[in-house]
Amino acid sequence: MLFNSLEYCLLISSVVAVNLIIPKNFSVLFLIFTSAFFIGYHHIESLLLVLFSAIFTFYVGYKIQNSIHNRRLILNSAVFILISSVVILKVLESKTMYFQMENTLIALGISFYSIQNIAYLIDSYHNRLQVTVSFQEYLFSILFFPKFLAGPITNVDDLVHQISSQNNRNYADLTLGFQRMFFGFTKKLVLADRIAPYIHYNLEVAPSTTGLTNLTIAFLFTIQLYIDFSAYTDIAIGSAKMLGFNLKENFNLPLRSKSISEFWRKWHISLTNWLTKYIFYPVSFKFRSTQKKGLVLAILLTFLISGLWHGFGFTFIIYALSHAFYIIFETLFKSQLIKIKTFIPLKIHTLFSFVITFSLVSLSFIFFRESSLQNAWRQIKSIFSWEHFLPQNWLMEYYGKIYIGGESEAAFNFKITLGIALIFLFFENNLNQKLNQKQFRPYLMACFVFLILFLGIFNSKEQFIYIQF
Repeated sequence: MLFNSLEYCLLISSVVAVNLIIPKNFSVLFLIFTSAFFIGYHHIESLLLVLFSAIFTFYVGYKIQNSIHNRRLILNSAVFILISSVVILKVLESKTMYFQMENTLIALGISFYSIQNIAYLIDSYHNRLQVTVSFQEYLFSILFFPKFLAGPITNVDDLVHQISSQNNRNYADLTLGFQRMFFGFTKKLVLADRIAPYIHYNLEVAPSTTGLTNLTIAFLFTIQLYIDFSAYTDIAIGSAKMLGFNLKENFNLPLRSKSISEFWRKWHISLTNWLTKYIFYPVSFKFRSTQKKGLVLAILLTFLISGLWHGFGFTFIIYALSHAFYIIFETLFKSQLIKIKTFIPLKIHTLFSFVITFSLVSLSFIFFRESSLQNAWRQIKSIFSWEHFLPQNWLMEYYGKIYIGGESEAAFNFKITLGIALIFLFFENNLNQKLNQKQFRPYLMACFVFLILFLGIFNSKEQFIYIQF
C-alpha cells in the first residue's frame, strides 16, 4: 500500500478517525496493528521479515544493556547478522530490473528499518538511550507506517519519548498534518509525475546521443528526484502529525546549495545525520592521529556505505564516491577556495557556486538513475564531447526529443510542466513560510486543489522513487 494510492487515503482517514475516539492508552497498540496491516497488505513476507528483525534486535539490545561481559562481542555479532540480511536481500534485488517495484517489495523498507535497528544496538552499547524502551514501544517505533517505507529515519527514543507526551486529541495538529499531506500530494501529482515521462522516454525508450539533451535530462531528473522524495516526506510527516507524532524534517532547500557540503547538510538530512553519527565520527576519531589522511578515509568510507545502502551496483558506488571526491576537494582546498571568493563579487560568486553545485549533483545522479554503467558512461561521454554535445537539428533533436515527439499538445504540456516546476523551486522558501501562517492557508489549499484537479496526473503508475531503497 503506497502513499499515492486511494487505499492509503482511505487508510489514513480511517486511522485518524479511530485514533481520535479510542482511549489514549490504546493508541500505540492500535497504531502497531495498523502499521502491521499497512506493511502486510500486499506483501506478507515484508511484515514477517521486519517483525523477526525487531524481535531479534530488541532481545539483543536487552542483553547488551544488562550484560557485564562480552557486550562488544554481542554487539558486533548482532550488527553483522543485520548487515548480512540486508546484503543478501540487496543482492537478490540487484538481479531484478531497475525501478520494477513488484520485484523489490519483498524487502520493503529494509534499508530504513535496518539502520534504525543498528542505531538502537549501538546506542544501547554506549548507554545513549534517553528513555527505557518496552518491547511494545520498540515495535511501534520500527513499524510506524508513515515513516516505514522511506523515512525520515528516526532513532527509537525519538518516537518513544513522544508516546508519553502524545496528544491525539490535538485538532491543530490535524489541520497542520492534513495541510502538509495535501502539499505532498500536489508536488507528486502535479510536478514529479509530470516530469517522469520525459525522463523515462529519453533514458529508456529512445536514448539520446546528444550531450545537451542528456545534460538537460540530468537536470530534470535532479528536479524530479527532489520533488518526488520531498513529496513523500511531506506525506509521511503530515500523516504522523495527524496521529500526534512529529517526524524530523528531511530537506532544507537543497537545490539552492552553493557547495556540495552544504547540499549534504540539506539533502536527505536524516540519512546524512545517521551516517555522520555512526560512521564518519567514529572513523575520523579512530584515525585522528593521521590528521587529513584520517579525514579523507572517513569521508570515503561514509560515502561508500551510503552508496551500498542504496544498492549493490557499481552505479550506486560511483554515484556515492563522486560526492566523496567533491567533499574531499572542498575540504583539502578550503583555504584556497576562500581566497578566490574574496576576488569575485558576491553575487557573481553566489551564482557561479550554485551553477557548479547543481551541475555536479546532476552529473552524479546520472549514475544514480541508470541501471548500468554502460548507459551512464554513454551519457557522460556525450555531455563532455564537443563533437556530440550540440544537436544538428535543434527543433527535433533537442527540444522535440525532450518533450516526446513533435505534437503541439506535447510541447504545450512540457512548457506547462517546466514552468510550474521552476516557479515552485523559485518560490519554495516563501511557500513553506506561508503554509505556516493561518491567513494564507485557505488560499494555498484552494490553489492546491485547483492544480491537482486541472494538472494532476491520475493515471500514472509512477511510484515514489525512494521506495525501492
